[in-house]
Amino acid sequence: MQNLFLSSLVLIGVPVIITQHLGFSINTANRLYGYAQGVIASGSIAGGLLAGILSKKLKPKAIPALITGAAVSMLLGGIALQFLRTPVKAWLLLIIGCGLMLMLSSLFQIQIMSYVQILTPNDMIGKVISCVICVCMCANPVGGFIYGIVFEKIGDRVYLPFYAAAVIVTGIGVLTRGIFREVDRKMA
Repeated sequence: MQNLFLSSLVLIGVPVIITQHLGFSINTANRLYGYAQGVIASGSIAGGLLAGILSKKLKPKAIPALITGAAVSMLLGGIALQFLRTPVKAWLLLIIGCGLMLMLSSLFQIQIMSYVQILTPNDMIGKVISCVICVCMCANPVGGFIYGIVFEKIGDRVYLPFYAAAVIVTGIGVLTRGIFREVDRKMA
C-alpha cells in the first residue's frame, strides 16, 4: 500500500515536478532535487529511529493513525502545487510533506513487520516475512509504472496524484482500524 501509492508517487512525481513543472533553470532544479532527496532520506531515517524509540510504547491500534498521517502529509504537496504561486515555496512545502510522509511510513512499516514476526509461528516466520517483503517490493515498480503514465497524461495538474493518493491511503487507514484493534488484542 505504502509502496504502491505513496513511495512511488515520491519516486516518480518529485523529480518530474521539480525539473519540469516548477519553472526552475536546469541547474537550480537539479540542485533543489538533490536537496529534496536529502530531506526525503532524512525522513526515512527519522522514521527508523522513531520506531526504535517507540517500539515498546506504540500499540498496533495506532497504525491506522500513522497511515492516515502519512496520507495527510501528501496533501501538503498537493496543496503547495495547486495554490502556491512561488516555486520555491511550493518546492519547500512539497519536500516537507514528502519527508514527513516517509518518516511516518517508515515508522509504521517497521512496526507492522515487528507485529507480523511476533504473531507468526516460529516455523513459519521465514516464509511469511519473505512473502510480505516480496509483495512490498513488487508494489514499487507497479506504482512507478502507474504514476509514470499519470504524470505523462495530466499536464499541469500535477497536484491531482497527491490528492488521489491521500484519499486512497486515508481510506485504507480507516478500513484497517478493525484489523489493527484485533492485532492489539492478540498481542496483549
